[in-house]
Amino acid sequence: WKNFSTEFKVQLVKARLCRLGFLLQKINKKEVEMYIILIYVLLLLALLIIRAVAKLRKFITRQRRRTALKAGLIVNDFIDVKAFYLQRFKQVASVIYVTELDVNKAFRYMQTVLSAEIIELYQHNHFDFDADDVLFNLNIWVLKDRRMIETGTSYVEILYAQDQYAWAKELAVQLSAFRLERAVTALNHVRITGFMRELELN
Repeated sequence: WKNFSTEFKVQLVKARLCRLGFLLQKINKKEVEMYIILIYVLLLLALLIIRAVAKLRKFITRQRRRTALKAGLIVNDFIDVKAFYLQRFKQVASVIYVTELDVNKAFRYMQTVLSAEIIELYQHNHFDFDADDVLFNLNIWVLKDRRMIETGTSYVEILYAQDQYAWAKELAVQLSAFRLERAVTALNHVRITGFMRELELN
């Protein structure tokens, strides 16, 4: 090395530096290509995962519907409230049925009185051309403490656990205030014979 001239040494260093720079450029280019391939693979995987999740959700929805149909939960395109109660609370409901009601008034009353207890509300609706509005056929109220209520066109069905008779009876008495006028008028011309039995439940 000592025997080489300074100019030769400079040229040799330049050549080595150029070669090193060329190698670095090649390495960087390969890394860039690797990053591009990696990003492409990740995007492809993300797309496949999104499609798989969508198909899985559809599958789960179909399975739940099949299970519900087998369990008798869906009847006439909507929920059977007694089967729903059994599925939700794992016990058979006791029932109080109140008929001949102005359900619009009863609905508003329950919205006010039971607002703090309502967990979910399921509705089966239809569009009424005369009213030019969407009206409900059925409502199912899921309440706290293993309670449910179904409201139809002229009735309210109260579902409750065996130890909640007092609560259900009180609600039924309150709802009886919304009896339809035509039902009261018709009753004046009919004599009814029956009996009432009170049960003491623990």
